[in-house]
Amino acid sequence: MSNKTKSTWKTKQDYEKSVDDLLHELAYLRAENDYLKSQMP
Repeated sequence: MSNKTKSTWKTKQDYEKSVDDLLHELAYLRAENDYLKSQMP
């Protein structure tokens, strides 16, 4: 079994940072979505 994660993520830290960035982006999009919904009549 080849270790594909090694080529994608150089270090565990890179991986955790990427996950963190995605979670921040998701939280932002959800907040924006809630805001837009609240603007609807």
